[in-house]
Amino acid sequence: MKVIVKANTDIQVVAEAAAETQEMELKVYEDEEWLHRMYWEEEYSYRDMANLAGCSMDIIRGWMKRLGVPVRSSYEERTNTKRYRQKMSQAVHKSWEKLGRRKAQSLEMKKRWASGEMDEIFHSDEFCMRASKSALAAWARGDFENRLNTEEIRRKIGDAIREAHARGAYDGVYQIRPTKPERRIMSILDSGSINYEFQYRPSGFSKVFDFFIPEASLFIEYDGWYWHYSERALANGRAEKDADKTCWARDNGYELLRLDEEDLSDDNMAQFISYVGEKCESSNSSRSGI
Repeated sequence: MKVIVKANTDIQVVAEAAAETQEMELKVYEDEEWLHRMYWEEEYSYRDMANLAGCSMDIIRGWMKRLGVPVRSSYEERTNTKRYRQKMSQAVHKSWEKLGRRKAQSLEMKKRWASGEMDEIFHSDEFCMRASKSALAAWARGDFENRLNTEEIRRKIGDAIREAHARGAYDGVYQIRPTKPERRIMSILDSGSINYEFQYRPSGFSKVFDFFIPEASLFIEYDGWYWHYSERALANGRAEKDADKTCWARDNGYELLRLDEEDLSDDNMAQFISYVGEKCESSNSSRSGI
C-alpha cells in the first residue's frame, strides 16, 4: 500500500513539473531573443507585442527592463514603429490620390475654359444673379469688412454694378424673397386688386424700389428699422441711398410713399389701400379724359 502511494506521488510530481515547464515555454515574453527580435527587427510596438504574447503592455515593459533589452525613446515609440509607418504610408497614398483627382479636375477645367464653355456659364444672367445674392449675403455677415471695405473697392464694385444695369443684365432677374412686412403690403394690394411690381428697377436708375404701381405712378418703400435706421445702416450710407431714391422719383414725375412698422396696422393699411385706389382711379380718369 505504501508503494502504491509513493508511485502516485511521483506521477503527480512529474505531471506538475511538466505542466510548469509547458507554462514556462508558453511565456515568450520571458525570452530575451524574442523580445529583441520583435521590438527591434520586426519593429513592433509594446501593444503589438502584448497582443502576440497574450499579456499586458506592462508585462512586456517589465521583462524588457529585467532582461536589459534596450528600448526606444517615447517619441520613437510613437513614430518609429511598423504600425506608424503603415498609417503614414496609407495617409500619403490617400493624399496622392486626392492630389491626382484635383489635378485631373484642374485639367478638365482648363479644357472647358479653352473651349469657351465656362465663359457661357460665368457670363450668364443666372450666374450673375446668384453671385450677386452670395456677395450681398457675405456683406451682411461682415465677411468683407476688413478686406474689401475700402473706397477704391467700393468704387470698382459700384462701377461694375452700374455697367451691368446699363446693359440690362439684371432686367427681369430680380427674384428676391419678400420679407414679412413686404408680404403684408402685398396681401393688402392684392385684396384691393391693385396691379404692382415687386423689386422694380426703373430704366436708367441703378437702385431698386420695393413696389411700383404703374397706374398711379407710385413707388412704395418699406423702411424697416434695421436696414434703414440702425447704427450699421446709417454707417453704410442708407440715409444717402434713400435720399437718392426720393430725389430721382420726384425729378422724374413719380410719387414715393414710405411706410414703416407703425403703418402696417389694420387702420393705417385701410387708409393706405384707399389712398392707392383713389390714385389709380384718378390716373385712369385723367387718361380717359373724364
